[in-house]
Amino acid sequence: MEGTSYAEVLESRQPDPQVLAHYANGWFAGSAAVTFRRSGAGAVVHCGVALNDAVLDWLWREQIGATLRGRASAVTTSHPAAEVLTRHDNSTALHFVLNHGAQPVTCELQRPARDLFDERDVPASFELPGYGYRVLRETL
Repeated sequence: MEGTSYAEVLESRQPDPQVLAHYANGWFAGSAAVTFRRSGAGAVVHCGVALNDAVLDWLWREQIGATLRGRASAVTTSHPAAEVLTRHDNSTALHFVLNHGAQPVTCELQRPARDLFDERDVPASFELPGYGYRVLRETL
């Protein structure tokens, strides 16, 4: 985790926080840097460090969003040109997998899903062509 101008160790006073990120090195190594806990119908996130845009994006998509949804993302990619947007109701999730770059991007499917247009099962690993997209349907 990158810090810019400040850092604080988070010590919970509530019984149920989940630590989403720890400090990797320095004085605070191993201490909680970001925590999450439910509060009523919502949630509270405490950040003890200033986050850069890339880390904040990862934290929101992969940690906080997954925790609020109660499950990890169905499709992942490590390439910065690709993104996955998910919309869901109580029974179905639609995953819009987009490649904004000119080069092909490899994506990994974490749970079974079908292609929305041809209704075929999607393999665990698939490639999106440059500037390509795919819409996947997952039954919840």
